[in-house]
Amino acid sequence: ANERTAFVLRHMEGFKLEEVAEHMGVSLATAKRWLSRGAQRVSSLVETDNVLSGYSRERGGLNARR
Repeated sequence: ANERTAFVLRHMEGFKLEEVAEHMGVSLATAKRWLSRGAQRVSSLVETDNVLSGYSRERGGLNARR
């Protein structure tokens, strides 16, 4: 649940790393760790879906900024 919440706050709500940590009441290092794990999980799920994996590759992957 922590990894999912951190991921949503950062990548869907647009929070800065420091804001994610503050909002969740944890250190910046912990927030970064949760974000990394969340991103890995989302990437794994996206790669197993034919439509999402193609879309992700077209957009430059999960970490691409647009």
